[in-house]
Amino acid sequence: MKTARLSAIYLEENLFAERIRIEAIIRPGLPVFRITGTNGRSRDREERIRTALLASGIQFPYCTVLVNLSPADRVKGSALLDLPIAVCLMLAIGVPGLRRRIDRQTLFLGELSLTGEICDLPELAAWALCGADAGFSRVFLPLSAGTRLPQSAVSWIGVRHLSDIIEGQVEQVGLILEPLIRNLPAFEIPDRILRMLLLAAAGKHGLLFVGPPGSGKSVAARLLYELLPDPDAVERRRIIKNGLLFRDMDLTGTRPLRQPHHSITVTGMVGGGTPLRAGEANRASDGLLLLDELSEYDRQVIEALREPLESHEISHNRGGRPGRLPARFWLAATANPCPCGYFNSKGRVCHCSRIHTDKRKQLLSGPFADRIDLQTVYEKGMPAVLRTADDLIDIRRKILRAVEIQRARNGSAYNGELVGLGVDDFCTLADERADRVWLEIRENTISRRRSAGIRRLARTIADLDEASCIRAEDLLEARSYSLPENFWEAPPPLAARLKPRRRA
Repeated sequence: MKTARLSAIYLEENLFAERIRIEAIIRPGLPVFRITGTNGRSRDREERIRTALLASGIQFPYCTVLVNLSPADRVKGSALLDLPIAVCLMLAIGVPGLRRRIDRQTLFLGELSLTGEICDLPELAAWALCGADAGFSRVFLPLSAGTRLPQSAVSWIGVRHLSDIIEGQVEQVGLILEPLIRNLPAFEIPDRILRMLLLAAAGKHGLLFVGPPGSGKSVAARLLYELLPDPDAVERRRIIKNGLLFRDMDLTGTRPLRQPHHSITVTGMVGGGTPLRAGEANRASDGLLLLDELSEYDRQVIEALREPLESHEISHNRGGRPGRLPARFWLAATANPCPCGYFNSKGRVCHCSRIHTDKRKQLLSGPFADRIDLQTVYEKGMPAVLRTADDLIDIRRKILRAVEIQRARNGSAYNGELVGLGVDDFCTLADERADRVWLEIRENTISRRRSAGIRRLARTIADLDEASCIRAEDLLEARSYSLPENFWEAPPPLAARLKPRRRA
């Protein structure tokens, strides 16, 4: 009796990777070939693998051959498991020289044709990248799939035929990622708004602009995407993997920009359905999620983003099996304070009822707003300064320097992603004056979550100045990026605000 084992992976619903074990046994008995553990029909796979082995010059055993895929309670119907099953059978047969070239960190992926050729599938690159995240250091796959995989510490090994694995005729493959080039345009923007954009980009803080229509909120929010720091090698590989998993097919590694319409549903925003599909928050991971006219979105859609803004992932449960989708995005949102947009505006009079204004107040000052660190009123006519492309280059250089400081201190987390004990560990105060200011902020802030956001934001302000600890002025500046406490108070009566008409 001969046995062999081999590790592989399986992507449930092409989203969630799970490591599986393939076992093969060859024992005396009737000439039978069976594959179990697929939780489905596998007769076509058995014939395909048997014919491919014969076409590669391997004598198929004339006895009982059994292959099992564990765990057996998962449906494993993908043809990409053809190659690892065939390799496990060759190990059990005892193909000369094969066992010493394979270790526990070797993964095989590919569909087998009847002639033994290894075929590519659209989802293969996503499987390979998930295999790298699962701990495999060498991945054997079809040669054509190497054009979709970025070069990394994992060895992508391309093969054309099953006999190439036997004879060792393989070659290294992989896509060399070109440096990202940005064309930064000139623009006019107020100094306060530009400072907020700089902080949001450097620390991955949420951003909210509230103001009347035509003030420039949407243009400023879109500008945040141009200021985002370039992704490092790990982030680019993660962006490419998510693009392949979510079928966006962006192989350049540029940060995604998602701007869903306000009619989107909860499932469209955070994912769901049967079969499970990713939402806009998942597709925006490591990029920008731009919510223009936030107050027009359904309240349930907005509330569904509360957990991802803190945990940076979205948990789903299908058939008792939990799964997590990434949601590590920058958030930029704009909103009008009332249906007409001129509530508490200096330029025009608001004609909306208090009922409509209260609805906007509940949305823009509730638990969802507490998770947004940067908030301000964007008034029409704020003095703006012309910024050239050279100014933007200097701003992005400061952002990249602040990101480097964060990565050296926080690891892979941005300041805006710190929660719980991470805020106390990494956001240390400089002196007693900073301690007094912090105690005052904690006492005068209604929400603990809001006060933690102020401290995270102060850490980013200190990083931009390359300060080792948070100073009192950093905390005071961070506190200033909030909506005024009296912003939602009722304005004077309409008759008192209207200008009297001149008599002819």
